[in-house]
Amino acid sequence: LNSQLTEIRGSAVGMAGAFAGAFATGHLISLADEWSSVNARLKQASQSSDEFSSSQKVLMDISQRTGTAFSDNAALFARSAASMREYGYSADDVLKVTEAISTGLKISGASTAEAGSVITQFSQALAQGVLRGEEFNSVNESGDRIIRALAAGMGVARKDLKAMADDGQLTADKVVPALISQLGVLRDEYAAMPETVSGSITKVENAFMAWVGGVNEASGVTKTLSGVLNGVAGQIDNVATAVGALVAVGVARYFGNMASGAMSATAGL
Repeated sequence: LNSQLTEIRGSAVGMAGAFAGAFATGHLISLADEWSSVNARLKQASQSSDEFSSSQKVLMDISQRTGTAFSDNAALFARSAASMREYGYSADDVLKVTEAISTGLKISGASTAEAGSVITQFSQALAQGVLRGEEFNSVNESGDRIIRALAAGMGVARKDLKAMADDGQLTADKVVPALISQLGVLRDEYAAMPETVSGSITKVENAFMAWVGGVNEASGVTKTLSGVLNGVAGQIDNVATAVGALVAVGVARYFGNMASGAMSATAGL
């Protein structure tokens, strides 16, 4: 019994530490700022408020399904939307390409840095209308599954893609439909893979950022806090009030959910 109590105590202490870190002032502000920045770019890339709302939801769904960062997926969408529209593609097409790239990177086992590089290079390729040179090399090195999907979608051998890239044959009007055609295959392949701890952590981070961003948009807490910090640094009471409001909402939501879970468990006994 003592060993069990010790284990429970250790788990509780660990949870408390993680909980405190999640609600640290700097972390909350960073999350709220990131959410605002990402969604500002999404709005600029959208042609209407409805398209923005729809794209935001789908991008979060993609992120949670694949265990990839919402910010990265939103960045790829935002960077690619304008150039893809010039070639006659819709927002739905941009979302499908985003999912194909995101899923392909996950299957390829790309690191966070590698995924970020591929997203940047691929979006630049779409803006130029052709995948070649440094952009092709980046995808080829870190996104092997993306390259194989591209080859399958175009009906060519993987080994031939490098020469095609050098000759400028991998144009947007060929690359985009090829990747979209392989989306179902990529989804099935990823679904068959085991869940990873890192992917699960990313899902939690996505959800928490969305929640913090939503609270901030509704209450303007970080705007109040930023105003206080930029205006009168000596007004520490106002700073505490602004931060306290966001933390209080989070604590209430957290323990409310915990209580609901406990009640459900009790009812099942």
